[in-house]
Amino acid sequence: MIKNYFKIAIRNLIKYKYFSILNTLGLALGMSVSLLLISYYAYVSSFDDFHTKKENIYRVISTLEKGVDQNDLASSPFALVARLQSESTGIKEIVRISATFQGDVVSNKLNLPIHGYYADRSFFSVFDFEMIHGNPLTALSKPNSIVLTESVANKIELSGDLLHKTIEIDGLGSFEVTGIIKDEKRTHFMFEALVSMSTLPAAVRGEEINPDQWTSYRDEYIYFLVDNSLDIEKFQQSLNHIASDVSSQSKDSKVSFELQALGDITPGPDLDNSIGPDTDYTLIVVFGTLSLLILIPACFNYTNISIARALKRSKEIGLRKTMGGLKTQIFFQFITEAITIAVISLIGAIIIFLLMRPEFEDLMPGSWLDLSLTWEMIVMFLILSIVAGFLAGVLPAMHFTGLNPIQALRGQSNSKRFSQMQVRRMLIIFQFALSLCFIVFLIVFGRQYRYNLNYDYGFNTENILDIELQGVDPAKFKSEFSRLSAIRDFSMSSDILGLSYSSTHVRERSSYDSVEAFQMFADSNYVRNMGLQLLAGHNFPSVFSQQEQHVLVNEEFLRTWKIANPID
Repeated sequence: MIKNYFKIAIRNLIKYKYFSILNTLGLALGMSVSLLLISYYAYVSSFDDFHTKKENIYRVISTLEKGVDQNDLASSPFALVARLQSESTGIKEIVRISATFQGDVVSNKLNLPIHGYYADRSFFSVFDFEMIHGNPLTALSKPNSIVLTESVANKIELSGDLLHKTIEIDGLGSFEVTGIIKDEKRTHFMFEALVSMSTLPAAVRGEEINPDQWTSYRDEYIYFLVDNSLDIEKFQQSLNHIASDVSSQSKDSKVSFELQALGDITPGPDLDNSIGPDTDYTLIVVFGTLSLLILIPACFNYTNISIARALKRSKEIGLRKTMGGLKTQIFFQFITEAITIAVISLIGAIIIFLLMRPEFEDLMPGSWLDLSLTWEMIVMFLILSIVAGFLAGVLPAMHFTGLNPIQALRGQSNSKRFSQMQVRRMLIIFQFALSLCFIVFLIVFGRQYRYNLNYDYGFNTENILDIELQGVDPAKFKSEFSRLSAIRDFSMSSDILGLSYSSTHVRERSSYDSVEAFQMFADSNYVRNMGLQLLAGHNFPSVFSQQEQHVLVNEEFLRTWKIANPID
């Protein structure tokens, strides 16, 4: 029976070729964007699936409140480890990770920048990164031990044979290569090197009392491997108890901790200080809405055209009913036709997907996204086409199964019932409404994009080159580059204006309430070089005195603090 359904469906597609071509193109365009969404979700949701103990791996995330500011952080303080070890049971392994390692490899006449993590020796006991050379159990046991990814090892040494050799990292010293691991893209970790945690001072590792250990812990991450018998709710109560103790000792800050399963990290909530790529649900929701705005009108288009062809198909349906055809058989016949068109459309949708894929991958910073076709993705694409075909064909199938056989044989389509229900009219209105929403969305998005590109930030951006000194003496750098005729002026700053800042909290002496303020440090040439306009006061002095402190603030700062006259 199923074979006959498909045989009749193919014959009708060939017979009504213009109808078939129109619907195939419409569904192909509609499904192509959905394929991007499915492939993106399939990729990020497969992160860290290769860890055999993934069901028992958790990390601690934090919420830090200072005044009216609240930060949801993916990091947590190392000082938490000692408290949990003494107050909780069921923890098999603990991995501390500090995402602060970066430097330039200067061995073999290279100047190769690398970045990575400081990690405990238990890292390879918890996570299953494949080690090509070396012993994973001892690779991070000694100070100044480093494990490299295969790609970085090949850049340093063409043969990649660096095991037990020493490499020099500018400003950090010599490190012994104790392991080479295989590159792994499907993980929320992004590193080129792992350095033993014992390389860091004890105070940084959280093993000595640090006054800022509970309030300043960016780039510190804690992962746990737990027993199957661990009571997660009881463990969370221990975290709440520790957070309550810490918060009671602080006057202007409050902290809370929460367990997060490894499988909930990607995709997951939007957290600051994330250790890996940004894969929160926001992009999925926005992209999913866009996909529906394209796919649903394409399905409605098929429905409307199919119902409009009721008169041509009515005699066929009437004859089949007269010969004893059941409603379910007619229903599945039209569903089969719709699904067949959707599956054929999938071929065109995949071609469009392959054309759009490189552009979509380039939108993600860091080149971490890889949407290469896999069998898993193809199966999901096929499921999408079947679902889209069913949605597009269900109303026409219901319409044709409800035809009166006598009227159908006379060529009188019983579409009056559909007219009374105003189904077609509602579908057409809804289809045009969705299309209009999509067009408006594209117009707004395009204008916003052009606005961001052409926005005047209030400072000079033409012919300005930002260079990270990477530990180079600023005086020597300025002296050497001043000899170049193309360079007109120099200025030094701690961050890039309009792009990166550090933050601090400002409060009045008589108040405990504070306000977060973003800051950067600069020299006296910076205001002139960037074309900044001083509305009041004067620039930094060219020669600083250690007893003097100078600060320039913007208008928003004055409004926040209700300062009418900044000169007073």
